[in-house]
Order: sequence, then structure tokens, then C-alpha cells
Amino acid sequence: MRGVHGLTEGYRRREKEPVLRNDASQGKHGRPPPPTGSFVRECEGLEFDRVAFFNDAVFAIAMTLLVVGLTVPELTREQDLPRQMLRALGERQPEIFSFFVGYAVLGSYWSAHHHFFASLRAVSRGLMRFNLVYLAVVAFLPFPTALVGRYEDNPVAFVLFALSVAAISGLEVVLFLVATR
Repeated sequence: MRGVHGLTEGYRRREKEPVLRNDASQGKHGRPPPPTGSFVRECEGLEFDRVAFFNDAVFAIAMTLLVVGLTVPELTREQDLPRQMLRALGERQPEIFSFFVGYAVLGSYWSAHHHFFASLRAVSRGLMRFNLVYLAVVAFLPFPTALVGRYEDNPVAFVLFALSVAAISGLEVVLFLVATR
């Protein structure tokens, strides 16, 4: 199938089959037959790769937003001493710590999501919809992370962070269930 400017669109639509790779029934090129209702992952497949690249982009932006929330201490000329700088940085220790926690959490989710997508043969429209919800919560995570850093003594900040992490974990289960049905 030819697309705009002669580029191969790289996907075929089929109807209703599981989306995860299944090595038990090998089809053409050592892979099982493609699922129906899905964008098939092919060497030149553009649609599957676009979804995977979009996933990576959302994670990269969310991880970058974590550092944007860090504020640089403002020192006057009189305070421009190493001791004053260390004190000012010490005051921002909770923000810095929450950045690294948030980065580790997002990095862990990115790795799991990457491995999950590597196991897929195709991406259905339903999976793409749930994936967008999943990515929305991923993109939201820098906000509760910044709240924890700024208001480390406020339990509401921690509850919002924990609920966001729980939502991401729950949506990973939903993605797996949608991919296997």
C-alpha cells in the first residue's frame, strides 16, 4: 500500500485475534499469523512504530518535566559564598530527592512498558485508546512528584503521588488484558 509521497504505510488491518506474540504457532517468517483488527508490526511498519515512538516521547517529556520543577536558589552578592550555597541547596533537598524518586519511578515504568511493547505483534485500536489513558497518567506524574518535593510534610501530596503510581500500575494490567483478549 502506498502512502503520501510514495512512503509505505506499513500496516494491514485484520479482525479480532490476540495481540501478544505467541511462539507456539509459528506463521510466515517464524511468527504467528497477525491478529485481526490490529496494526501489524512489520519491518517497514510505520503505524506500530509511531505508537512505540509516541510512548517513548511521552515518557521522555514527563521525565524532563521532573527537573523543570526544580528551582535554582537565588543568592545575593553578599551570600555568594560556598557555605550559603550549600545551605540554600540543603533547603531544596526534598525537591531534589523527589526528582530522583520520580525519575526512578518513571524509568521503571518506561522499561516495563518498553518490554511490553516489544512483546507485541500488533497494536489494536482498543489497545491504543487504553495506552493513551496510561500515558496521560504518566504525563501527570511530575505534578504529584513536585508536590511531594515542595510539601514533604503534607500527607495529601503523598496520597496523590501514591494514587498516581497505583493508577499507572493498574493501567499496565488493563493494557496486558486488552492485548491478550
